[in-house]
Amino acid sequence: MSPGSLILSLSEVAGTVQPIQSNEGSLSNRQAVFLMFAVFTVAGLVMLRHDAKEKFQNARMYLGMKTFDPQTATDTNRLVSIHGTIKDAEEILTAPLTETESVAYLTREQVRERDHKYDREERRHREASPTLDDDDVNKKASTWSTEDARGESVPFILETTHGPVRVDPEKASLKMPLRETDIPSLPKRMLSNVLSVVTLGRVGGVNQRTDERYFEPGDDVLVIGDLDASAGSGEYVATVDSAGAHNMFTVTPRSRRTLALRSTLAAMGSSIPGLALTLFGVGILVGGVVMGVV
Repeated sequence: MSPGSLILSLSEVAGTVQPIQSNEGSLSNRQAVFLMFAVFTVAGLVMLRHDAKEKFQNARMYLGMKTFDPQTATDTNRLVSIHGTIKDAEEILTAPLTETESVAYLTREQVRERDHKYDREERRHREASPTLDDDDVNKKASTWSTEDARGESVPFILETTHGPVRVDPEKASLKMPLRETDIPSLPKRMLSNVLSVVTLGRVGGVNQRTDERYFEPGDDVLVIGDLDASAGSGEYVATVDSAGAHNMFTVTPRSRRTLALRSTLAAMGSSIPGLALTLFGVGILVGGVVMGVV
């Protein structure tokens, strides 16, 4: 729909508004248009603020935070970004699925479970079918559920251009890359799903999966967090083990620009409903002006 036709449609809506009855009389068409404009616009702005504000703030924080400098390493409660290479760890871990030496890992085992919210009618049809027993009825699945998750992390040394930095990731959000999975390739999954549909779940279908993520020595990572009060002493130029009041202690292979871009895109996506309501309210007002109601 073109902008002109949208305004014309909203104009017709605004022009056909009937007076709204109240205990003390009725609202005129003009008042009704202003009322709808205010309701939709305010609701849209509230949704925009609620859904997108934090993500936009995170994007600005990623772009505006300070880069690590040893001269400011003794400052406390200062959110900084530190880029470097994982050099060593106080204790090397072994990722169980791939048996890889790592400083942090997460291994998950997941199964698909039936989601009754989305296939209620299909379930009734299957239960009424004389050719399916209870096991066949319950084979269809639509939701992944984690049955078992094993993860561990240890303090590690980050080699930077300014010297070694000790990082304790116990309280960090670890954005580890996916390293291993037993999920088949996309063409194989599509073929398997087709077979599952044709045979009513007897053949095909991917109902279990295992994946593993980890950081290993040699990985280039970005650490975002607060410098510890004891930074700058001993064998390390700084120590990071929390994010203080910022609650953004993160270890990730992505750059700050990429993080800011992802946060911005997420904010824009979550702001669509609020923006749509706001534009609808503005459209009603414009339609009222075009029709001469306002």
